[in-house]
Amino acid sequence: MGASKRERASSGHKPSIASIAEIENAFDTESELLQWIAWLITGDQGLAARCVADARKLSREKTGVFSDWLIQWARSATIQTSHQYENARCVHGEHTPLTIEQIENLRIMSLELMIEELDAFTRAVMLLRSIQRCTIHDCALRLGSTRSAIVAACCALEEWILFRRGFHQLNAG
Repeated sequence: MGASKRERASSGHKPSIASIAEIENAFDTESELLQWIAWLITGDQGLAARCVADARKLSREKTGVFSDWLIQWARSATIQTSHQYENARCVHGEHTPLTIEQIENLRIMSLELMIEELDAFTRAVMLLRSIQRCTIHDCALRLGSTRSAIVAACCALEEWILFRRGFHQLNAG
């Protein structure tokens, strides 16, 4: 196997553009995760499947990049709901991205439940902060929102996760 982008960058090599075969392999390897992300963003399983198929086609044609597509979907899916977070206050302080373990726990949770209980803005912030590892500032730029709205969405997500964890523990015991 070849060196990763990070390994090439740290060794002084310039990162190269992925070949069509590498892009296809990434879509094949990450198919389940990409479907999950697209469904979480759009809130519609059929639309999510079409979006991933379109992103795959765009990547093949090299007229777009999947991560750019993801950001565009996140932005359009969240523009309607971000205003409710503008004046919200957070009592937790700075929110860190979810851990790999927390993300895996979310991935086994019902997507329908997440879509029903978390608005599109919070879901997009969760994906950008935890999967893309974006800073709060970068999330605000990518979503065309304010830093305070991003922090408030992180707060809402944290509260929801705590609620769901408590709910799960009550029902398991």
